[in-house]
Order: sequence, then C-alpha cells, then structure tokens
Amino acid sequence: MSPVSAYSRRSEPLRPVPFAVQLVMHKKSRTAVAAAGIGFAILVIFIHLGFYSSVLNTALAVSSRFDSDVVLITPRFAYLVSSGTIPAARLYQAQALPEVVATTPVYFRYADWRDPATGVNCRLFGIAFPLAADSDRSPLLLQGVDEQLAQLRPSNTLLLDRMPREKCGPAATGGNNVEVRNRAASVVGHFSMGVGFLADGATLMSDDTFSRFFNNHPLDQPHVGLIRLAPDADAEDVAASLRETLPKDVRVITRDSLDRLQTQQRV
Repeated sequence: MSPVSAYSRRSEPLRPVPFAVQLVMHKKSRTAVAAAGIGFAILVIFIHLGFYSSVLNTALAVSSRFDSDVVLITPRFAYLVSSGTIPAARLYQAQALPEVVATTPVYFRYADWRDPATGVNCRLFGIAFPLAADSDRSPLLLQGVDEQLAQLRPSNTLLLDRMPREKCGPAATGGNNVEVRNRAASVVGHFSMGVGFLADGATLMSDDTFSRFFNNHPLDQPHVGLIRLAPDADAEDVAASLRETLPKDVRVITRDSLDRLQTQQRV
C-alpha cells in the first residue's frame, strides 16, 4: 500500500488566535492610557474645527449679506473692521454704466453701547446706510429689515441684532432707551445677524444717525460702496469696465471676491 502523500492529508482547521484581543488586554492600564490619548487627540481636532468654523463665520458675517454684485473698497483694504474710506463720487460715476441698477454707500464702525437700565457695557458693530425716501430696500440681505426701514428715519434710532452676546442689549422693542458713544439712542426694532468674534453684536442705523454718533463723519466718505446690477449682467465684466473708468483711489471687486479676500485675511 502506497504511503499517503503529505499533501493529500486532510488538514485540521486552524484554531483562531485572538492576538489583537490578547494584545489589548495584556496591559489594561497601558491600553486605557493609549485610548485616552487617542480620544483627547480626536477631541482637539473637533475643537479646532469648531474654532475654524467660528472664525470663518466671523470673516463673512457682514460681507456675505451685502445685497450687491460689485463692491468698491479702498486700495489698502484688508478686512471690513480696518477699512479706510472711499469717495462717494465713485458710486455716482459707476451709475453711468447701463448694467448698474443701484449704488449704496455703507458706513461701519465699532460703537460703544450702554444700557442705562442694567449698566451693561458692550461693543457693537455699527452699520449704516442712507434711507432714500422712495426706497424700501435695505443694502443688507437680512430678513425683516426692509419692513423696519421707516422706523430708522427719526434721528438716533437703531435696529438691534437679536443675536448679541447674552449680556448685551434690551430684550424688547418699543423705544428702549440706550446710549451709544455717550449719546442717547432708541431701539426701534430687531433683526437676526450674529457677527461671531467680530463684536458683542451688531446694530443698524441711518447714515445721518451714524454721522451724529461718530463725530460728524462726512457722508461723502463711505467705507464701502455697493453696486447692484441688472439680473442679466455679468459681475466680472462690469467690474473690469469699472476698473478701466474709475480712478485708482478705489478698488473694484466682485462680491464673491470680497468674501474670498475676507476669508484669506481672517482664516
């Protein structure tokens, strides 16, 4: 009888060796320390992602809400908070292009805010624009603001952000008396915006009120100029045309380019 070949023998099933389990359970304290280290590293990553998202939202908190296709800024522009001013006359010159539907000067500065009822002091980001008698459209894409523009026509009236830091601002409308830069003001309405790390909150006002609060700031010197185009106009083409016709004391960019610039500077 011929011997059975080793290759023809029936092999017994291999016994699984729980190597990974044994490795983990061999030193339980060491395993616990390693797991804690990995968990902490993951936690730090999520914290960094949260900060990144907050900084990104801060960078675009205002500029992403501009109701415009093209924006005029100062040539030295870095980001909104430190922006210089531009000649308002450049907006009138831009209106010569047939694609331009409307232009709006916008002003902004930090406003020291105090609620006399509570004694709380805050630093709000003040945004202002002219209130044309025949216009009910805000240059900012904020829900509910258009319907409240008429309430901003009286001097020293404000709309207050509903999303300030918890310590800031009165909770209700209806003539709340506050102080802005040591001047009496009245809160006549609210809007929802949120400015992240930019300030404790935001407030909207007319350009006349802005000038009164900020040492008679000249209204022919806005901080940015917003240009709204016809629906079929190409923003890049119009921006290129304006760069050729306007003096070099302004920089012409599209709204999308402004958002990218803000992101690069802040993130």
